[in-house]
Amino acid sequence: MRLSGKQKRAFRFIGITAAVYLSFRFLLPLVIPFLLAYWIGLAVTPSAKWMKEHLRIPEVAGAVIMMLLAGIILAGVCFLLGEQLVQQLSRLAERLPGYLDTAQRWLEGCCRSAERFFHLEDGLLLQKAGQMLQNAGEQLQSTIMPMVMENSVSIVVWVIEVTTVLAITIMAAVLSVKEREGIRKLKEESMYSREIQMVCKPVARVGQAYLRSQAIILVIIIAICITGLFLIGNTYSVVLGILIGLLDALPLFGTGTVLIPWALILLVTGNFYQAAVLLTVYLVCYFIREILEAKLMGKRTGMTPLETMLVMYVGLRLFGLIGLFLGPIGWLLIKEIDKTLKVA
Repeated sequence: MRLSGKQKRAFRFIGITAAVYLSFRFLLPLVIPFLLAYWIGLAVTPSAKWMKEHLRIPEVAGAVIMMLLAGIILAGVCFLLGEQLVQQLSRLAERLPGYLDTAQRWLEGCCRSAERFFHLEDGLLLQKAGQMLQNAGEQLQSTIMPMVMENSVSIVVWVIEVTTVLAITIMAAVLSVKEREGIRKLKEESMYSREIQMVCKPVARVGQAYLRSQAIILVIIIAICITGLFLIGNTYSVVLGILIGLLDALPLFGTGTVLIPWALILLVTGNFYQAAVLLTVYLVCYFIREILEAKLMGKRTGMTPLETMLVMYVGLRLFGLIGLFLGPIGWLLIKEIDKTLKVA
């Protein structure tokens, strides 16, 4: 039976989807350090070539120098942010009893008002609320403590694994610079060179475009949120700025989930300057994401918000939390490979 053009395309699309899913499920965990190493090598190669031409430094040594500089800068930034994070978390822990007392007084006031409104016995709602909070605290404690004890060894193993993978990635990045010509020649002389190019080009283009754009946008938005909270004198500007910035990476939430209600509360209480700053931060973050996504990703590979939400949910169901990132990348790869095979 001869297949029609639509049937052929449907089978091709199903095959590509299955191949991408199986690659993400079984192959990606094995090769991801080397993919990262290859991209790092590509990033430092121009600087290494410049150092070789102008400073007479060997290309591999130049690549190592650039990686060390990037690592030192990244470590410095992380140290400064981490220091502020620890200080603000310590301050929060010191003031937490006062915050809890304020919350308790607010709860007591709400319960008394409700008792008067519904003509209930004095102290009834407050007693029930206290019992519920006590039960919730006991249940949380009984759940968290065993979990911490059981997973303490797993955390140590995870740290060792991450350190090992990081070391392998750095060494592989240096070797990828050293053996760049050999890798290129191997791809060109392979009997599957056409197929390799057909798959690798869209994979590299889409993967780099998505990860690079999301990383740049995330850093910029976190910096904007921290700056805005610092301007209104918030004591926990770094902690909250990082959390709000991370929310922006999720289409279901975004910075508006926190900033808009917060700004409205400030408006109602008469804090117009702080409300204006938070609304400005929200608008700046919104337009930054819209502009940079269109610029960095390009309209050809861009996705609508509904499409992004759908593939992120599918990725979450298939791969867990990391699927929030693998979902969009996988969908873009499927479309790009399908388009390439259609043209071929």
